[in-house]
Amino acid sequence: MPKLCSGCDIGLDTNHKFCSNCGTRVPRSDPSPPNLTHTSNETFRTPPPSESKEIDDENDADLQMALKRSLCESSALPATPTPPYADVAPPKRSTFETLLALSMSDDKELDEEDDYLLALELQREEEQEREAKLSISEAKMSAPSAPTAPTPNSEPVPTHNSFDVRATFNYTEPETLEPTPKKVLVKNARPLLASGAIDLQTNGFALVPQATSLSTADFYNNSPDGNKLREQVYYAEMESLILAHTGADKVFILADQIRNNKKKDTTKVNAFSGGSVSGYASVVHSDYCAKRSTQSFLRANGAPANTRYMLINAWRNIDDDNVIHNDTLACCDTTSVDDEQDFVRFDAPLKENAHCMSYKNGLSLGQCAEQYRMNTKHVDKHRWYYFPEMEKNEVLLFTQFDSDPTRTSRFTFHSAFHDSTVNQNMPARQSIEIRAMCVFLDEDDEWGMSHNVIKNSILESIILVNSNDAKNIAVSLQMKLAVGVGRKILQPKEVDAIADAAALEGLEDIDVIINLCAERKYEFVLEEWADDVIREELERAKRTKKKKVDLSNNPVKKKTETRKKRKVKRCHHCGEPDSLEHHRRVHGHVH
Repeated sequence: MPKLCSGCDIGLDTNHKFCSNCGTRVPRSDPSPPNLTHTSNETFRTPPPSESKEIDDENDADLQMALKRSLCESSALPATPTPPYADVAPPKRSTFETLLALSMSDDKELDEEDDYLLALELQREEEQEREAKLSISEAKMSAPSAPTAPTPNSEPVPTHNSFDVRATFNYTEPETLEPTPKKVLVKNARPLLASGAIDLQTNGFALVPQATSLSTADFYNNSPDGNKLREQVYYAEMESLILAHTGADKVFILADQIRNNKKKDTTKVNAFSGGSVSGYASVVHSDYCAKRSTQSFLRANGAPANTRYMLINAWRNIDDDNVIHNDTLACCDTTSVDDEQDFVRFDAPLKENAHCMSYKNGLSLGQCAEQYRMNTKHVDKHRWYYFPEMEKNEVLLFTQFDSDPTRTSRFTFHSAFHDSTVNQNMPARQSIEIRAMCVFLDEDDEWGMSHNVIKNSILESIILVNSNDAKNIAVSLQMKLAVGVGRKILQPKEVDAIADAAALEGLEDIDVIINLCAERKYEFVLEEWADDVIREELERAKRTKKKKVDLSNNPVKKKTETRKKRKVKRCHHCGEPDSLEHHRRVHGHVH
């Protein structure tokens, strides 16, 4: 039952020694003072009730006077200066320090009861704060400690099994184009991905979860039914995955490739030659050069000229029973690559005695994989990552080209690498890669309220043209430059370099042609560079070439044509066929 004040009959707080209403002094219901904890974590001894009562009675007057003096002096102290940093709070004083400071003050006009109440309130607040901190500290100690996630620019935090390895990567020597092996550190990217330190848009690669309905046997089935299953079911799965993780408006699957060193087609020249099953590509490379990427986009019939597009790869383990133990794929962080100094243009032949470019007009002949490789100039700055023990329900996405030159993840160089520390009896890697094209359609302000309808209409009209259907694929800059060779504006060897540089820098075809004509002092007429005119000139050159080839392969016709083309010598006097007999009979002399 609560006690009542003898002066005003109001209920008293049992922790207070004076009535807060009238100030009448009453005996404490609990004679023991609250426990105090010293700043050195030493707990004060709690005296027995009788001893506590005597201490309170003896020291009460002294404590009240000390509180009065302390409050008086504290009110006369100058204002505390502003700390140098606004976000740094001044240190909180303990109850003991507060009472000591108050005891040094002197104010005759302050009330005794208010002084004592203030001291007790300060003590209570400090005890509550101490208990809260103690509970937080205990919670942290009981929770499992998580290792600090490293960033791409920092050294990895040591863990029990970090999977970081040192492996040999085949770079390319710019002068000789020969492979140059370099030992590099390949870091485990899983903790970085989990902490958000890497992502597809910035670093060029990411691992995303997605199951597939196809079995290992389905991927190797090359029958018509198997191809149909892969192209209809798996392609649809990958389209939805890429749409979700890139924000593209439309996705086209360009090609797929199964890789397994133990089942590869040995009749092919190299890992880039294709076939039903190919080997591992153990050289640092990109899948496309800039020019080749643009030619792939021209297959998107109906896309507006200034549409942003991106080529991307989706790489998956297809083994139903095993993770990837070795010869996995590593990606180089795109932010650690210098576009100007690290690239080496390389054309990998896809068949024996392949010719990559036409020596007549500089056109690509489609017999080589036109790509970039990396030289060793900045090998120490390149940051390599991989995802160890990839499962079948995980997909590695990495960019191959972005038409926007301001993007940091335009080319993701990659390579398979062999870890000699792994047990060589483990199952061989089995994987499939999908090459796809993402289309990003910008909305036009002039579309107004019907922008969604217009956008959807444009997207539905964009279709992927078969690579062999040359008539329906848009005219490329390389084709226009090849016609420029026929018009004596430039040399055949310049065509590929100009087309590649223009694609890398994101230049419009018409701007390149105008600048080239101005530089070479050739009159620019827009109608001469129309797509129909370009196609006609290329077809005419093609027909002429075929005619010459047929003539050279037929010895009889070749001899006849040579006889017809033989120049007849004429007499300089009369223009008749010249000979010694003619001069003697007609002109009476012999030269």
